[in-house]
Amino acid sequence: HPDSPADVCCRDGAALRVQRASSCPNSLYAVHARGPGDVWVGGGVKTVCHFDGTGWSYRHVTSTWQDSITDLWQGPTGPLWAIFSGEVWRLDGETWARAYQLPDTADWTVPGLLRLAAGADGTLIAGGSHGYLARFDGTAWSASRLPGDASYRGVAVAGGTGWAVGPAARARLQGGAWRESYQ
Repeated sequence: HPDSPADVCCRDGAALRVQRASSCPNSLYAVHARGPGDVWVGGGVKTVCHFDGTGWSYRHVTSTWQDSITDLWQGPTGPLWAIFSGEVWRLDGETWARAYQLPDTADWTVPGLLRLAAGADGTLIAGGSHGYLARFDGTAWSASRLPGDASYRGVAVAGGTGWAVGPAARARLQGGAWRESYQ
């Protein structure tokens, strides 16, 4: 029910249990945990909640848009990153700010980002619709667009190599460049 708090499934030793996220007022779609006392969840209507080991707090994205959070990521130190309304947003302390949005396309379609991943070196990768993949090197964002209209719904980074997958699409990041890859 939209007005009910959300539930989060967690492992407590050998058993799975459901924990009520009492401060989260909407459905949840994303989770990122750095430890049992540092868990972030995101969901519908700009919902972001944090579990500190004892309770949940509500940290919604401060925007007039009513869209959903589709992914979250945070390194060992530093800001929380979120995909919100197809864009990358960043939480520094208590303040949310838009960090990156894809360029508009000439054919009036609106590309959007869907998922985040990060490498050990802190490089962030965001996979999106219309063949777009974005990369943050710690200083600046850059976008690549592969041929076709693929939506990259899963991304991963290991070392200097990245992978992006979606329905009927696979791409690989090597040597700083994205290429379609079916091998």
